[in-house]
Amino acid sequence: MNEAKVIRFSAAERFLHLLYFLAFLTLAGTGLVLYLPQLQGYTLAEAGQLSRLIHRLAAVILMAIPILYFLLDRSNFRESLRKILSWNRADWAWFRSAPRFYWTGDRTGIPPQDKFNTGQKLHALIQAVCFAVFVATGLILWIWPQGSPPWLFRLSVILHDLAFLISSSGFLLHVYLAVIHPLTRQHAGAMVDGTIPEIDARELYPLWYKERHKEMERRRAA
Repeated sequence: MNEAKVIRFSAAERFLHLLYFLAFLTLAGTGLVLYLPQLQGYTLAEAGQLSRLIHRLAAVILMAIPILYFLLDRSNFRESLRKILSWNRADWAWFRSAPRFYWTGDRTGIPPQDKFNTGQKLHALIQAVCFAVFVATGLILWIWPQGSPPWLFRLSVILHDLAFLISSSGFLLHVYLAVIHPLTRQHAGAMVDGTIPEIDARELYPLWYKERHKEMERRRAA
């Protein structure tokens, strides 16, 4: 008997998630050549030019993703943005209870969650802030390296690197929870076919599940 499933992510969301993943890895790889002695050869001559070109192309793709999300899936873009920016006392309760859950699997004290749990919302906000820093500092380093004041150029390098350290740490934690952690890895497939088991939707994201169920009922009645 097939297990009932519900759609959690649209085709556009899954495509853009994959695009972000690939662009981020490309940017990380082409950026690390500046700091790893073993890869210094890729910063020189034609190899260096190619590495910088790939880095900039990946940066353009990364900057285009929020625009594409809005254009391709406006309703889900607005819904996700609204829910990520929505915080209340339940989120602080999640912070208190989450460590016990991730260590033992005990969900006691975790309040009902919406489409994204508190950890996912925090991750999205951190990545958004780092994204803004990447764009602002990256454009200075790319377009205005000679004309910018020396202090601004140095500050841009520092902030660019700091944003990378923070965002890549969150990126690795996100991958770990989605692919490796035994209590959460079962939903990695949601970014493949867009669905999660209905029983998990009711248990893990009950506020979102109820809202979605009511919306479906309204559509049937219309």
